[in-house]
Amino acid sequence: MQGTSSTAYARSSLNLDIDFKKCAGKPKYKLSSNSIPVNYLNVKVNVASSENANNICAVDWYNSHQPFLIEARQANSAIRDTMEGKPCAVFIKNTGPDSWFSSQYLKSGDTTLYAMGDLCNSKKNT
Repeated sequence: MQGTSSTAYARSSLNLDIDFKKCAGKPKYKLSSNSIPVNYLNVKVNVASSENANNICAVDWYNSHQPFLIEARQANSAIRDTMEGKPCAVFIKNTGPDSWFSSQYLKSGDTTLYAMGDLCNSKKNT
């Protein structure tokens, strides 16, 4: 076990799935103006370090600068070799009774910053 300050990491760094396929009309979402619309996103968080931000920056740089483009990318600049993500903040509101959420005790109606992370596209898109 790590130090006492990190014992709640497992509870506090949960990824969040956003599945638009379950919504009426099955909407699709574009992360940027040049993105391919998708129906599934994932929020990746890391409370122990900022590696999630580093990873997104690294894959964006790679996708922009690597010189070996496949035919599909040559034909359509929205196609990527890597996942796409944007930094985000995730807030949680307790709409139920007073309770623990992740590593924080929230009273009914409380809103708290859950985590900083990245809103990303996913391999689960169809």
